[in-house]
Amino acid sequence: MVELVDTTDLNSVDPNGSCGFKSRSGYKQNASPRGVFSLVLGVRSGKRDIQSMKRLCFLVLGLASLVHCKTPEESVVGTFVLDSEVGCSTCVETGPEVMSFEEDATEGMLRGYRFEFDGGAYHAGLYEFVYLESSVVLVLYPETASVEHFGLIGSVLQSNYRVGQRAIREQCNGLLDCVWRREGG
Repeated sequence: MVELVDTTDLNSVDPNGSCGFKSRSGYKQNASPRGVFSLVLGVRSGKRDIQSMKRLCFLVLGLASLVHCKTPEESVVGTFVLDSEVGCSTCVETGPEVMSFEEDATEGMLRGYRFEFDGGAYHAGLYEFVYLESSVVLVLYPETASVEHFGLIGSVLQSNYRVGQRAIREQCNGLLDCVWRREGG
């Protein structure tokens, strides 16, 4: 429990070098700087002091995590390379080796992407994020492709990719994920 403290009752440092304050009964008491700090915070020492410090730590960590959060649009920008040691065998067989997402918006809100596959195959085009009630979907609009992916041109691909700050993941079976890690980071 936090109690408010009237700081007008705090006196300046006395000649003996300790901080003094007047208690509610009117008697002057000496306190260490830690005691004054506790008084300013309105926290008593003991169990409440530890609980308050825990709350303060969680508050600071929470604020720090908010500062480092990025939107999916910011997180996806860059080049991601398939981590062939993670996930299923289908990741390497059917998934792109490299995913590149551009930052510059073209044609309104759409941005460019390029997926490169084994053997020189690729498809490229525009992408956007569609926000649904409880999820975010990366939608691809292929405009150019190699012969292997020529049928994708003009279609709309809704992906199951989960975009993080350092990796893109796609579930390949019930337990494992295909993982593309940010290049250079």
